[in-house]
Amino acid sequence: MEPVLRTILVPLGGLPDARDALDAAMSIAKRFEAQIEVLHVYEVPRRYAAGWEDRPTAAFVDEMAVAQRAANDRMAAARAQFDQTCAAHGVPTVEEPQVKGCAAHFSIITGEEEDISSAFGRLSDLIVATTPHEEGDSEIHQTVQALLMETGRPVLVIPNNGADSVGKSVAIAWNGRSEASRAIHFSLPFLWTAERVVVLEVEGAGRRRGLSSAAVVRYLAQHGVEATAENVERRGRSIGRSLLAAAQATDTDLLIMGGNAQTRLRHLIFGTVTGDVLSGARFPVLLAH
Repeated sequence: MEPVLRTILVPLGGLPDARDALDAAMSIAKRFEAQIEVLHVYEVPRRYAAGWEDRPTAAFVDEMAVAQRAANDRMAAARAQFDQTCAAHGVPTVEEPQVKGCAAHFSIITGEEEDISSAFGRLSDLIVATTPHEEGDSEIHQTVQALLMETGRPVLVIPNNGADSVGKSVAIAWNGRSEASRAIHFSLPFLWTAERVVVLEVEGAGRRRGLSSAAVVRYLAQHGVEATAENVERRGRSIGRSLLAAAQATDTDLLIMGGNAQTRLRHLIFGTVTGDVLSGARFPVLLAH
């Protein structure tokens, strides 16, 4: 069965500014007549010590009140940004998710960001996230990594410079592995509507028993997608940097690739290639694990 794009999840993830992800999601939803679920997870301020309710200090109570107000302010700002973006794109808002047509729904759920976002993501066709606006914003990186590893769904990462278009000129990063294969399958709705598709295979990217980029071109043709193949020389660069350079040279506005992360000290850390691409890409990247 061919994939369809009917439900798009935008987990706000505590973002101070979610316009990039919201703008991209609205544009994609209008193109595919999809539903948008915008998710704000209301994280109740954590209690720092067991039994604090029995003996709270005045300073602690004040600190908790400040944290509560900050959480309320983030929630109000998220809703305002949602309303403004829907109005700007002419996307109707609904109180409950609809079965057909393009519309947007705003949900507020209390809990832990990664757990709630991942649960919603498992029943979405596409998850739209964004990269941090500030270097070192590990909380946002953790959410994106959890979405990739815990949902089994494609994650479209929008760069913090925004995206004027998504999917007109598409590059596919191919290394013969299962993650790359899943990324191609998930991205077929974009590939069918693309004006240009190129399959990039970087020298030494790890392909072993997998087939070549030429085989990918044949596979895509069987699905009605015209594509070309290009072998990319590394010239002393890392695989990720080589991919970025090749994609930029073809005016890519969507890079499709397999993504991976590993556990380190109880935290998810993106693999080297994925991390290099996300840290340097100035165009959207669709990841699948």
